[in-house]
Amino acid sequence: MVVFGSTTLASHLFKEGLIDEHWINVHPVVLGKGKPFLKGLDDRHKLQRVGSKQFQSGVVGLRYRKI
Repeated sequence: MVVFGSTTLASHLFKEGLIDEHWINVHPVVLGKGKPFLKGLDDRHKLQRVGSKQFQSGVVGLRYRKI
């Protein structure tokens, strides 16, 4: 399953341990405000980078797995 843009759903899935990998695309834009990536997490969760890719647009794609 792929979740696009739903930080609430992603947070619930993460808390239940149902996410195998995080694919995060970083866009070269600075915003003054925004939503947290995963809201409501109480503990620190370590991730390991398993891949990355830079696109011509300047976007950087990052792949992480929970350790």
